[in-house]
Amino acid sequence: MLAALKQLIAVWKYIPPELRKKAAELFNKIWESKDIAISTDPELMKETTAEVFDDPKVDQLYCILSVADRTSLRLGQSMKKLRARWLEDEVARKKEELRSIYGKRGLSIGHMITTDDIQYFFDQCEKSFGPLDSKDYFFEKRKQILELFEWWALNYMSFTVLVEPDELESGMGTLNERILQTATNASTDFIVIHMISSFENTQKLLTILGKLKTDGRLNYLEMKPTINQIGALTALSLKLSLK
Repeated sequence: MLAALKQLIAVWKYIPPELRKKAAELFNKIWESKDIAISTDPELMKETTAEVFDDPKVDQLYCILSVADRTSLRLGQSMKKLRARWLEDEVARKKEELRSIYGKRGLSIGHMITTDDIQYFFDQCEKSFGPLDSKDYFFEKRKQILELFEWWALNYMSFTVLVEPDELESGMGTLNERILQTATNASTDFIVIHMISSFENTQKLLTILGKLKTDGRLNYLEMKPTINQIGALTALSLKLSLK
């Protein structure tokens, strides 16, 4: 697509005015449809389009999304696989590419895949629309699923806390406030928290959450932590069900 744009720009002044108008209208329609994927890194796009999802529900969701959101899903899957191989520098590179091209929306979609929070989206779909057990059902409920996905893409970061390891090492005041503010302002009945750090830091974060509850500052009904090892690091993901 970028190559075509470059060629069009190069010969633009030689195109008759009536054709310029038609060309501009055509590209505007394509752009507004969001059925376009652009990257300044051709190799990145090759890697991204080669990604395969490890969840049939994500495959089915992918089929009904716009090209831009599909690319964000695939970049998220690519980051997830790189993280499993301990390649955090490559994860950071892809994350920055995702942010620069698709902004906060794309980054939210990517994080939904890397954190597996996409499963909470599917849980909400099934509560609202019934079991998502076939491709035909996805297409039958396409409109409703897309409306809910749009909400998640726009609001995901409002109920998600991504903890940086240095937040625990530089004092907990700011982190505490971030968690409390997210819980207070969440538009869902839960919040999710994720961190990749040392095992000691994951235990420290769990202790912080327990103390916030004991002190009456953070009220939650249930805390479901999931802990996995990523090389020498520990990945903590948890869901807090709010009162």
